[in-house]
Formats: sequence, structure tokens, C-alpha cells
Amino acid sequence: MPKRYMPLDEEAQAIADEVLQAHHGDLVDFDVVFRFVVNEDAKGRLKYPKPNKHGVVVLGRAKCYSAADRSAGCPDFLITLLYNFWQQATDEQRRALVDHELCHCGVDDDGDNVKPMSVPHEFEGFLEELQRHGPWDHKLRQVDDQLRLWGEQEMERKGQRLMEALDEATV
Repeated sequence: MPKRYMPLDEEAQAIADEVLQAHHGDLVDFDVVFRFVVNEDAKGRLKYPKPNKHGVVVLGRAKCYSAADRSAGCPDFLITLLYNFWQQATDEQRRALVDHELCHCGVDDDGDNVKPMSVPHEFEGFLEELQRHGPWDHKLRQVDDQLRLWGEQEMERKGQRLMEALDEATV
């Protein structure tokens, strides 16, 4: 199945810029580039990609380039968003996806040197994402369901911070 990359359209770029400015101010001085990845069949028609080996269709990716790559002209971060998903997603899902991928982009500041870095998941998502958008996809809904099953006593011990994020998101 052919795959190609293309720049975001104006509306998508506006959403990306809005989320970046609103929630990721630490990244504004870095070069963050967004692209759509488009999956098509042999005739050029949109075709939803198959799930990966973990059974998940990857909706986006964030890549932090090395210093060597950046010196050769690569951006600090490249974020690719699945166009096939974007076309059918609600505005809130679009914002949540951009936010999720930007949560993978971090800043390593050792006092002398500030450089971009990749950030792994805190769980299959991010607390910030959950606070801002609630359990917007199936993975976050599973986390939400599991946390509610733990009960109040277990929540205090194991996940009070996460439960507060869920409560804020559903208010």
C-alpha cells in the first residue's frame, strides 16, 4: 500500500499552532514540523492502514532528530498525523491527537545546554492530554474504566493524580 507525506492544510496547521501555543510553550523556540501521512491503495484512493503488530492503527508519530540530523537541516521535531484518521475525526479528536504527539516532544535543560528530547508515555497517553480532552480514544477510556474499578482507597495509593486528571476532564 503506497504511503506519501504532505504538508498540513491551513485549517490543520491552525489547529496544530493553537495547541502548540496553548499547551506547549516550552517548544515554541524549537522547529516543530507537522506533516500528514496518507495511506492509499494502488489506485490512489484513501485506504485505512492495517493495525501494527500490537493491533493498533498508529494515528500519529513524533520524532526528535539528533544534533547531527539537525545540523544537516532536519527540524528539531517532526510530527506526522494520519490523514485518513484526520479526515473523519472531530475537531476535539484532532486537537487531542496533536496534543498527544506534542506531549512526546520535550526539552532537556541541564542549565548549560537546552536541547530537544523525546518523551515516552506516562501510560498509554499523557496526564495533560487526559486533563484537557478527557478519555477521547479507546485506550484512554480503558484507563478511565480501570481507574474507576480500583475504588477510592486504591486510588489514593496508586493513582490519585491520574484520577484528578480524569475528574477535571469530565467536569
